[in-house]
Amino acid sequence: MALIVAVGEVLIDFTPYKEKWGFLANPGGSAANFLAQLSILGQKTAFMGMVGKDQFGAYLRTTLDSVNINTEGLLCHQDIPTTLAFVHIKEDGDRSFTFYRSPGADMMYSPSDINYELIDKSQVLHFSGVSLTKEPMRSAALKAAAYAGKKGVTISFDANYRKPLWESEEEALRCLREALPLVDVLKVSDDEAILLSGKDDVWEAAEWLKEKGASLVFVTMGPKGCICCHDNLKEHFYTYDTKVVDTTGSGDSFLGAAIAKIIEANCKIEDLTAEALSAISDFANAAGACCASGFGAIPSLKDEKAIIECMKTTSKKQDKTSD
Repeated sequence: MALIVAVGEVLIDFTPYKEKWGFLANPGGSAANFLAQLSILGQKTAFMGMVGKDQFGAYLRTTLDSVNINTEGLLCHQDIPTTLAFVHIKEDGDRSFTFYRSPGADMMYSPSDINYELIDKSQVLHFSGVSLTKEPMRSAALKAAAYAGKKGVTISFDANYRKPLWESEEEALRCLREALPLVDVLKVSDDEAILLSGKDDVWEAAEWLKEKGASLVFVTMGPKGCICCHDNLKEHFYTYDTKVVDTTGSGDSFLGAAIAKIIEANCKIEDLTAEALSAISDFANAAGACCASGFGAIPSLKDEKAIIECMKTTSKKQDKTSD
């Protein structure tokens, strides 16, 4: 069985609950959510990152263990607390974040902390833009990705742009663009695609991003589904019309589900057929839609049976909207 390793952040998402200022502490973090979806889909996974020596850190380790994510690469900082994020949900289910991370333990993971033995055993190495926001985690993520790439490991990257975590938009663009040549599979939102490329059209943005190195680019567009950009297929896929209550983790679920199906295809990324890419995109859309129908990221992730049931019983958005 393939091993998927993610280097990045695991943190506490405080999600609104009942009263306006009541919150539930949910496990989260893009890298952790991504691995959790893969693990729930039956894939072998391992996490590399850092939490604080506090109750939140202990809870996160227990959570990762509970979904069968290997935590031997999860380290504990003795002085810096676990990173916290407060999620603010809009009426349409979309969200924004307030972070308590000045500093947070996740950003203290350094190049010397990298578990190269895990990478040597892996088929996929994943990281996200949040890992690039601060040093020393930035250098660690880039070094891990570069090392994995030289070993022939597939590199997955989610831009995951969170404006409050960056010193400036200029710094964000520089660091995110620096990562692009390392990547085989890239996921961006439509807003991120436009920001990174400087293009006005999402298709032009997807092509621009693909030219930077990735063999496969997914552009997620919330209720409008996703774009798949690959040499063998360039197509827009509508998503499933689930009742959206909280989109936290939906993009991570999407990419985790996509990587699971890519692994099952058992071929190089560049050799994926149009038929395979269509199936991957459709399944990933369904996974993300399922996740958005519950509160919190990891608690809302679904297994393959539930995702397939959604695909069988839920209509697609194009039934109600058009291009």
